[in-house]
Amino acid sequence: MTAPEDKGKKAKTDSDGPEESEQIDGALVLSIEKLQEIQDDLEKVNEEASDKVLEVEQKYSEIRRPVYLRRSDIIKTIPDFWLTAFLSHPLLSELLTEEDQKMFKYLESVDVDDSKDVKSGYSITLNFSENPYFEDRKLTKTYAFADDGTTTINATHIKWKEGMVLCSFKSFFSVIVWKLQS
Repeated sequence: MTAPEDKGKKAKTDSDGPEESEQIDGALVLSIEKLQEIQDDLEKVNEEASDKVLEVEQKYSEIRRPVYLRRSDIIKTIPDFWLTAFLSHPLLSELLTEEDQKMFKYLESVDVDDSKDVKSGYSITLNFSENPYFEDRKLTKTYAFADDGTTTINATHIKWKEGMVLCSFKSFFSVIVWKLQS
């Protein structure tokens, strides 16, 4: 019985000549080039998959919109819904100060809107009824994600009513929702 032929690469030894070394190097380069071609093909497939996922996400975002509107209409009939929701959340409840709770009594709805391409950003809009704290009825905070990984955040400048600017830097409203403004 003869030993099976070894088809693997041999380690270079002093007895190997330059031709054999060049053959191994050439074969290695060829394999790496083929591997890169396959990787390029895989990236094209992944890019196509991302585009398809984005299309589906956009489609269902539009389908969800009327459902969210119906839900919002019902929520408006429930007194202090958003205050109760935030106070019932295990993390958010610990951030709400007494000042926040007073302001949240006027919060009528929360809208989250994705950018058209879904992945480049979103905005959060808090809709308030007339209140003794600020003039604005809508406060919007927008997050935009750039391809280079940076995030830009823009927010409505709050028009506080006389003597109503939040003083507490530990306030959920000032720290999480908006930067404290004067």
